[in-house]
Amino acid sequence: MDSDHLRTHHSLVRAFSSGIDVLDEWFAAAFASTLEQQPFPSRDRRSILHRHRIARPKVPALQDRGVYEDARREAHRSGGGSLMPRIIIYALLILTLLAFLPPVIAANARSKPNSNRPINLIQDMDLQAKFLPQSENNLFADKQSQRPQIVGTVARGETYLDTHFVDGVVDGQWATTIPKQLSMDMELLLRGQDRFNIYCTPCHGYSGAGNGTINQRAMELVANAEGPVNGTVWVAAKSLHDATVAIQPIGQIYNSVTHGVRNMAGYGSQVPPKDRWAIVAYVRALQRSQNATLEEVPVDKRGGL
Repeated sequence: MDSDHLRTHHSLVRAFSSGIDVLDEWFAAAFASTLEQQPFPSRDRRSILHRHRIARPKVPALQDRGVYEDARREAHRSGGGSLMPRIIIYALLILTLLAFLPPVIAANARSKPNSNRPINLIQDMDLQAKFLPQSENNLFADKQSQRPQIVGTVARGETYLDTHFVDGVVDGQWATTIPKQLSMDMELLLRGQDRFNIYCTPCHGYSGAGNGTINQRAMELVANAEGPVNGTVWVAAKSLHDATVAIQPIGQIYNSVTHGVRNMAGYGSQVPPKDRWAIVAYVRALQRSQNATLEEVPVDKRGGL
């Protein structure tokens, strides 16, 4: 059994080697025919292809393999042989097989679901070192990743020590003047007008009389002849020229803009303190425009009244 197995193994090896020799001969003939071609003159009408076949060497029999191998090595040494080295053939075959691997792997990965994370060549912040909401953090004894605010600390720029600027309060009373950080000039009033038109006019109107578009629409729904539409409930927007508002100190108006009053929501989270004071200054200008006396109007402007 051992001798039969060895004979079979040697036969397979010789057959494989013969196949490689055939490939050597084929590649050599192809390259030789290419190199031996000569360009013909433009007016020469001879046939490009040979009329007679080139006699090709026959594949040697297995028993003559030794003689053939000796002849081939001698041809290589003398420079007359043009057979392609066997290592190049192996390399070409291997590279051809390897070229098929990337598309096969990609197709296989896209065709089947996978619970593992995808391979991200460009991260784009997909993977970050962070704690998800309500996740555990073993660094702390309570294992809470979301930490409470440390007592006695404040964020940068949020000390809020100036109660006049932040809360509109001076010595426990509503402020009657604007903070020292600001100056009552046209730039401040124009900024206040711009912010007032954005945040306040939908309900209070451009004149501050409480006739904004939202207020008008809500009043129509409430006053419907068949009853409020969809059970609409609405508290009419206050006129800024009402006596109860006109007599309020400037700090109290600032507080209403910041925290809201009655059904009005506060705008402290949307409008920074400086812009809130600008809105208050513009409200004061609106109130003055509707309640000014003739003596308060410049002489050169009275003719236009």
